[in-house]
Amino acid sequence: MSSLIEPELVERGPQTKERRRTQEERRAEAESRLLASAVKLLGQKGVAGTTLSEIGVHAGYSRGLVAHHYGNKERFLRAVATYIAKVYRSKLPPEGLTNGGIQPVLDYVDAYVAEKGEPLGAVVAMFSEALISGGPLKADMLALNDVSIDYLAGIIRLGKKTGEIREDIDPEAMAVMIIGMLRGVSAQYALNLQRPQRTDVARQIKRSLFLTLASDVGCAREVMLQA
Repeated sequence: MSSLIEPELVERGPQTKERRRTQEERRAEAESRLLASAVKLLGQKGVAGTTLSEIGVHAGYSRGLVAHHYGNKERFLRAVATYIAKVYRSKLPPEGLTNGGIQPVLDYVDAYVAEKGEPLGAVVAMFSEALISGGPLKADMLALNDVSIDYLAGIIRLGKKTGEIREDIDPEAMAVMIIGMLRGVSAQYALNLQRPQRTDVARQIKRSLFLTLASDVGCAREVMLQA
């Protein structure tokens, strides 16, 4: 999710002039860096262990900049939730789902479990905080949850239409089950689980999902045995 921000945006060339960034551009850049730093620190230290002042310093600014922009921690956490949802949506197909089936589900598992990264740790930390504190953050995290459910359920529906996924699968119920399983696994690694390796867990989850979703169970077993 780069060096500290320079005070000017410079376009260099033999005959080009330096252009000072507008106040709006500088503000947008600052907010982007603050949010990215928050995701990194929240993933490492959790909500309670992360202060607004250290987020400002980590982003390369003053200790009081987060409070200046957002007022308090609750408002800032809500901004972080919106930021994560925006980043997540940017990774989805730009023109809607056109490819469904089992493979996109397995790719989702790899992205969630096999790959390391602060965003997943931050999501786990913020979901825990939302469960404890409730309030506006809970609504924000539910909205983020809906993005994941809609995406997975859409993939499964398309897979059912092509006949690759079993007809009796409930897309939304399966999506909720998958997300719950992946978040539970991610939470364990957020606690610094040392074994087994993430890739081994991801492989086991994918095998189970393949056998559960595939309309041709015999073919599915053969494919997974070869994997």
